[in-house]
Amino acid sequence: MIVLSCNVRASTMANDKGPASWKVRRKLCMNVIAGKSPDIFCLQECSAEQFEDFCNFFNKDFDVFWINPYPDFDAPENAIFYRKGIFKVITYGGYHLNRTPHIANASCFGDGCNRVVNYIVFENTEKKRFRLVNTHLSVAPSSALPQAKMLLEDANTWNKDLVQILTGDMNNDVKTRVMQLILSEFRDSHAEATGIVEERFTCHDFLGENYKGNPAYPFDGKIDWILLKGNILCSKSEMIMTHEGDIYPSDHYFIAAELDL
Repeated sequence: MIVLSCNVRASTMANDKGPASWKVRRKLCMNVIAGKSPDIFCLQECSAEQFEDFCNFFNKDFDVFWINPYPDFDAPENAIFYRKGIFKVITYGGYHLNRTPHIANASCFGDGCNRVVNYIVFENTEKKRFRLVNTHLSVAPSSALPQAKMLLEDANTWNKDLVQILTGDMNNDVKTRVMQLILSEFRDSHAEATGIVEERFTCHDFLGENYKGNPAYPFDGKIDWILLKGNILCSKSEMIMTHEGDIYPSDHYFIAAELDL
């Protein structure tokens, strides 16, 4: 089973212009994801415009699940696309990463963005079940740490034998308290497959290998993750670094994992 985690950089951002604009990078982004033949791909930072494009491009082969991060909002932020015909959906849901997770648009522990979680419990053709969780955490540790605690509290309420896969832009690298907390319950699929624990950056500001860091951004390691809990193995992991000249699919490298239940 091939799973991708993809922060696609919302087209509503101020720097959506030139080579970084969605209209310029859209085709490359779609082709890069499709080229990995995923069974599941999870998006973060997906605007309404982008969501429509993804649905139009992948509609033939994929279904999708998402929840609204804000009332009367028409963009998913996070979305889970899953290949038709190979999974049975057992249940699905979502919640907001704030003090009142049943209420949208509440303060996410001081974050100006409304952070959400969406999940699906799947059963594959071999009758094996797993839970796929997708999210996007805050940058500030004061917000991301309680959000991470919520993720773990949620994960630990499920049957201990249920395999769980957590995907997303955690906005934290392996050296932070946030990721150390998450890694106390989940395993990093990339480290498991490659042996690289402290992987290099995945957020590159549309500069790719020319990225030299950002003083406003505190992390220089991998912040995009596919994490595992339970009886599941990762046989192959890849940071997808495809680009065409100065055009990149996103300001993040996508992560791909080949997983064996």
